Amino acid sequence: MSSGTDEPNQQAPAKPPRQIAVLMPKLMAAVGAVPRGHRNRAQNYKYRSIDDLQAALQPALIKYGLVLRQTIRKYKLRVHAEDTKGGGSRLVSRARVWLAIDIIAPDGSGVAIDGVGEGMDYNGDKASSKAMVAAWKYAVTLGLSIPVEDTVDADGDAPPKEQAKAAPKQAPPKSAKALDATPNPYVGHDHDKATPARVDEIKQLAKSLDMGAHALKAELAGVGAASLVSITEAQADHLLGILKSKRLEQEAAQVF
Repeated sequence: MSSGTDEPNQQAPAKPPRQIAVLMPKLMAAVGAVPRGHRNRAQNYKYRSIDDLQAALQPALIKYGLVLRQTIRKYKLRVHAEDTKGGGSRLVSRARVWLAIDIIAPDGSGVAIDGVGEGMDYNGDKASSKAMVAAWKYAVTLGLSIPVEDTVDADGDAPPKEQAKAAPKQAPPKSAKALDATPNPYVGHDHDKATPARVDEIKQLAKSLDMGAHALKAELAGVGAASLVSITEAQADHLLGILKSKRLEQEAAQVF
C-alpha cells in the first residue's frame, strides 16, 4: 500500500478567450452600415469615401480600446510620358500599394486584413496617395464586412415603386408647329460670338480630357453649336460648365 495520499486530478484552468475575438464583433456592430453618400457623375454610381469610413470607425475603435496599424507590404510607382490625342504629351504616374492592416486589442491579440490599391495621376504627385487610400478603404470595408445603409442594388437609386412615385409627370407632346416656335436657349447671333479667349479655354479643357475631334464635335452639337468658329457666348458658357464638370468627375473617379 502506498503511504502517501493520492491527489485528486486537477485540470488546468481554461484560458480566457483572446480579447480580439470578443471585441471584433462589437466593433463591427458599433460601426454598422455606412451609406454611399457620394455620386460619381461620369460613371453614374454611388460610393463611400475614406472620410465616411474613418468617421464611422474611429469612435468604435476608441470605445473598445482597439488600435489600427497600417504597414505597406509592397509599393510600385511608374512615371512615364504619354502622347495625347491633341498631338502633345504629358507625364502620367501610376502607383500600386499592397497594404496590411492590423487591428490590435488591449491584450496584444489582433487580426490582420490586407488590401491592394491602385492610383493614377496626370502631371502631379497624387498617384501614391490615391493608391494608399484605395487599399485602406477596401481592406477595411471587406475586412469588417461593412454593409451599405440600404439594400437597394447599386445599379439603381430607388426601387421601381419609388421611382414611379418620384418620376415627374410628363406634359403632353407638343405639335410640330409649337416645337418650331420654342426658342433654343443656345442659339445665338453673329454679335454674340464667343471671344477667342473663351474658345482657347474650351480647347485646353478638351485637351486635358483627352477629347478627340469627334467627341468635341458631339459636345458642341449638344449645346447647339456647329463648330468652335461659330460658337456663341451662351453656348460657350454652357459647354465650359460641362467640360469642367467632366474634369472634376474624372479626378474623383481616379480616387474613389
